[in-house]
Parts: sequence; structure tokens; C-alpha cells
Amino acid sequence: MLTTRGVIKSLNNSQLVFGMFVTTMIIQAANNSIAPILALYVREIMNNSPQATFFSGVVAAIPGIATLFAAPMLGRVGDRVGSEKSSCLDLGLPFSFTFQWLS
Repeated sequence: MLTTRGVIKSLNNSQLVFGMFVTTMIIQAANNSIAPILALYVREIMNNSPQATFFSGVVAAIPGIATLFAAPMLGRVGDRVGSEKSSCLDLGLPFSFTFQWLS
């Protein structure tokens, strides 16, 4: 059985894997940082309605549902064009939409 260092040394491009870990950590931090505030915000928008809990759960589940649909498609793109080009596309598209929305 390989040690952690042995596994890292056996990777063809360990910097890419490390970059993917860092990117995943940033995305998870961004998605999960709004969770404590989300329920309060939805409750305030819905004027303390009894259904506020349900709708805050639906809103909190949307990133997971989006990942459920996007992961297979982006995986096929990564298999077809390569993971490095796919990662650049995956990181570039959200920024381009954000900058377009801000302008």
C-alpha cells in the first residue's frame, strides 16, 4: 500500500491535482458560507411565513442540484478536450458572466 507521498509522486501532474483541491475548497467555502444567513434571509423575505423553512431548504439545495447536473457534462467535456482546458473553461465562465452582469 502506497503512502500519501508515494501517491503524490506517482501522479503525472501533481500541481494540477493540488490546484483542483484548492479550487474545490474555495468553491465549498463560498457555497457553505451563506448557509447560516440563508434561513434568516428567506424568513425575512417571506414575512415569517410557516413555509420559510421549506423554501430556505430548497434554496440551500440549489448548488448541490446544479452540481448534480453539471458534473457529468463537465466530466465529458474534460474527457474530450482535456482536463486542463476544461478547468480553464470552468473557471473562466463564471467570471465572464459576473463581469458581464456588472457592466
